[in-house]
Amino acid sequence: MKLKNRQNHDIRNFGFGSRCPRKAVHNACRLHYQSYASAHHVASRFFRFISWKASIAESLKDLRDIDKKSVDSYCQFIEGRVKLECTAVSTAHNYVSAINTVMHILRGDRKIWVSTRFDTSVPNRSNITTLNKGAKIDVSSTPPRDLLDCLLRLQYLWGLRFEESCKLNARTALEQVRAVGSIVVSRGTKGGRSRQVPVADKTQEEILAHATHFQGPNYSMIPADLSYAKFRDYAYSGSSQRRHNFHAYRHGYAHRRYRQIVGADCPVLAKVKHGLAHIQYLSKELNISIVAAQKIDTNARLIISRELGHERTQITNAYLG
Repeated sequence: MKLKNRQNHDIRNFGFGSRCPRKAVHNACRLHYQSYASAHHVASRFFRFISWKASIAESLKDLRDIDKKSVDSYCQFIEGRVKLECTAVSTAHNYVSAINTVMHILRGDRKIWVSTRFDTSVPNRSNITTLNKGAKIDVSSTPPRDLLDCLLRLQYLWGLRFEESCKLNARTALEQVRAVGSIVVSRGTKGGRSRQVPVADKTQEEILAHATHFQGPNYSMIPADLSYAKFRDYAYSGSSQRRHNFHAYRHGYAHRRYRQIVGADCPVLAKVKHGLAHIQYLSKELNISIVAAQKIDTNARLIISRELGHERTQITNAYLG
């Protein structure tokens, strides 16, 4: 999409290609982000601001009408939601961040900007999730019914991102599994960093075998008549008749993998707090010392972080708790 008038303050919605504010925001995010998922998430969070404006009888007709006063009022609304425990702290941070990001994209400056730390009473964000965000698939029953179902299972069983599952060559991966007991994930990875993911149970090999049938003679899981971008749009838009939170299946992989490595559940599944409470839970479940439980937990998080394609074990806090 080429918009010669974008960020033009003299044109409705800053020239982002539509008279509809929501569509203009969507266009702005799509132009700014290479990742469709990132664009979708940021735009969706900004839409909550537009909906809030409508709820107070101030329907937004033009994005140029947004001023600092209205953004501050929205942030006060979010603060109230956090205090009433209707909105999680992390979610509040995401909503404020979306306002900052989208306004910067639209305007080309930071004149409308809110610091969550200094301008609001929202507590600092903790990256330790307390919610089970993982999706689960019964992989022991029927074969995948279509291509999207197959991709979801690849993500769940191998910890793949959506793009990684689409660009996977299932035939090559199946050969790797049978030769060395792991696959190399190298296409569609974040930052171009490749990684190895080992086989932990037979269902992983089985899904690769199913995937080869959906792949056919192609070099990836993407249908031959579609580019990755067009297939991604189809999968995320709901044109497939089923809308999925694809990233939830990576959470499901992390939960499942933790159980395989440790022999007990991660904090979000065990429903205990991260830290000492969970270490005590592991100690009791596994009948081992606190020190041993700590070592097992740390080792599992290191393994899972690498298998998910991250460099920091702390990132597993967002998956496991």
